Amino acid sequence: MNIEEIVEKIGVEKLAIAAANENLPPTKSTKPDSNEEHIRQSFIDALFNEIKDINSKIDNFKIMIKEKIETAKKSIEVGSKAAKNFSHAASTLKTQKLTDLEKLKRELKTKKNDLELFKNKHQLERSASYPPSQIYIGGVLAMLLLIESVFNGFVFSEALQGGLLAGVSLAFLIAFINVIPAFMIGKFIYIQIWHISKFRKIACTLISLIWLVLFALGWNLFVAYVRDHMDLEKSLGNNFLETGNFFSDPPTSMFEISSLNSWLLLFLGFIFAIIALIDGVNSDDHYFGYGKVDRQIKEIDEEISYVKKDLTDNLDELKKSYDKELDSDEVTVKASINAIGSYHTSRDMLISSFEDDIESIKGQAKIQIKKYREVNTKKREDDSPKFFEKEPAALVFKNREFIKIDIDNLDIEPENVFSDTKLSIAKEYDQLTTEIDEKTS
Repeated sequence: MNIEEIVEKIGVEKLAIAAANENLPPTKSTKPDSNEEHIRQSFIDALFNEIKDINSKIDNFKIMIKEKIETAKKSIEVGSKAAKNFSHAASTLKTQKLTDLEKLKRELKTKKNDLELFKNKHQLERSASYPPSQIYIGGVLAMLLLIESVFNGFVFSEALQGGLLAGVSLAFLIAFINVIPAFMIGKFIYIQIWHISKFRKIACTLISLIWLVLFALGWNLFVAYVRDHMDLEKSLGNNFLETGNFFSDPPTSMFEISSLNSWLLLFLGFIFAIIALIDGVNSDDHYFGYGKVDRQIKEIDEEISYVKKDLTDNLDELKKSYDKELDSDEVTVKASINAIGSYHTSRDMLISSFEDDIESIKGQAKIQIKKYREVNTKKREDDSPKFFEKEPAALVFKNREFIKIDIDNLDIEPENVFSDTKLSIAKEYDQLTTEIDEKTS
């Protein structure tokens, strides 16, 4: 309350002068005049207005308290249902993933039986042995292709006008035809010389020898022959296509190779083919088909581990999300309760401040009435009334009706909702993880 504004609005000095000009109140008067009553009533009206303002603020407090109550109740409701919702979501997730795990376990059992049958059928007592990764095998193959391509390009470039760039034009294709079939022979044919079947042993040994003589040696001999008898007026591709003497009379053609680089091309090409053959053999277990059967088990084991990890990770994320939401709801409820208490405290502070204003108003009313009397006495021509000499009567104000806020009955009962819910979720989570471990062991 701004008392200075009230005093300025009353204008005590003007009232006193105006009354003095009329020699009012009369000298014989024994009671306060209407101006003094106006002064008193102005302060009383100010107090009533202050009560209205306070009650208006309290009404706003009640509206905000209602909003806080609704917010808190919603959070409590969510918290009370969280355990049940978590159980449903977790069970759905568990059921889906455990169904996948059961399917994988049945498949794993079948593959283990297949492995045992394979080992018994082929009289294998040892464990399968093969590279844990095909990166090394692929790396060796890629290096062979690269090295032979570069070497072929370099050797052919010496006999061509175009130089190294022209030599590389078919170098990669030459290396590819030399290395890739050798790798495939090693991976699928030569490896079967250790097979239990005598027919496979003999057949694959013959096929490997035929490849060694007719293809590995023959192809590299053909490439060396072309290099030694190149027509510089023709392209490298045409030299390969038009070289017919090699196939019509191979022995004679072979002895017609005179260039050291051509012989080196033959030797290195053959060596690379042998290395590619060995790389193909070492790309899997040395007993044909054993590695594939064994890998099927390991792949299913890895898939089971992945599904289990995916399930436990999803459960963990689900639990964390519920815990986070519960923490947020719990903070919301506490903040709402604290805000409600703060609004009630603010109401008490407003009322307490109003009581102080009443005392200030009472004192100020006396001061202003005395000022009125003093100015009136000085400005009037006759004598002032005798009652001016008496102490002004105290201002009486008894109406103090303020809106109440009953914070003892706010319908908010969080009790241990959030802590109990967290414990229930943690218990459910532990049970689920235990069940998952049992199902996947």
